[in-house]
Amino acid sequence: QNKYLLLYPYNSTYYGNVELSRLRFWLPENQKAVEGSFDPAYGYAVAKATSLETTPESQIVFKNVMALLKFTIPAELAGEITQIAVWGKNSDHVAGELICDYSGDEPVTAPYRKYYTDKDKGKTATGINDANGMAPGYYYLVICPGEYSKGLVVSVTTKSGRKYRREKTTGFTLNSGVIYDMGKIEAETYNVKVKGV
Repeated sequence: QNKYLLLYPYNSTYYGNVELSRLRFWLPENQKAVEGSFDPAYGYAVAKATSLETTPESQIVFKNVMALLKFTIPAELAGEITQIAVWGKNSDHVAGELICDYSGDEPVTAPYRKYYTDKDKGKTATGINDANGMAPGYYYLVICPGEYSKGLVVSVTTKSGRKYRREKTTGFTLNSGVIYDMGKIEAETYNVKVKGV
């Protein structure tokens, strides 16, 4: 029987165990844009263990419990993009208070409202931000895994305040520990290309 359920990274948005098999934590609406990576405060991983002492035969193994969306900023848009925001077309809780249930063999992350009746703890949008404009390269947005029955909306905001919005209108599922390539941002011609979904 597992005595410990561990969350990494630990930060002020960790709410603790709901039960021995469930953890509560927070994914914000605004994440920091980090070139070549994701906001390190929110790349959550969870492990369960019978003991905190490890040996070569008994390791504590953390598993990624979030999905990642990958966006590419091309050289011609260097410093122009200040925000990439995402939300579900069915008022899906893409962020906010989340629950990771690790009662089975694999951890399952879902919005708080899947388990409890208080629906105000979720956020229907999340995004990466850099007020100075993002450098060219890859950026990853951490998002709640799960089924998005009506698709996703992606909104790209430029330094001048212009917004370009594209949608994926068919339903799909985002899985924990998987990176989904959303393609290259090309200003007015930007289109959401969800490869592998």
